[in-house]
Amino acid sequence: MHRKVDDKQALSVGQVAKRWGIGRDRVRQLVDGGHLPGAFCIPSAGKYGETLKIPLTSIMAAEERWQTIAPPVDAAPLPKPRRTGDGHLRHFPEFNPEHVSESPASE
Repeated sequence: MHRKVDDKQALSVGQVAKRWGIGRDRVRQLVDGGHLPGAFCIPSAGKYGETLKIPLTSIMAAEERWQTIAPPVDAAPLPKPRRTGDGHLRHFPEFNPEHVSESPASE
């Protein structure tokens, strides 16, 4: 069940970074680049420094914009790994049953 998004709700840079799995510096770059409109600063008060807040509506709009970008249709599938058949013993021919020759000691 989704809660209503209030125009007054805002997240800090750290909260947005954690939500998206990116660094705080990258969030600041997105704000400076104009990708997250409506960001505002709360001036320092006492022992707390200046805080940058980003409106939740702006964050959700950015998530919708970036989510709807589809991958290219003509992308080629990845090639399958080669199977040589020798397996993990290919560097040790003496242990590979295909390369075992008759030993001279059996004569």
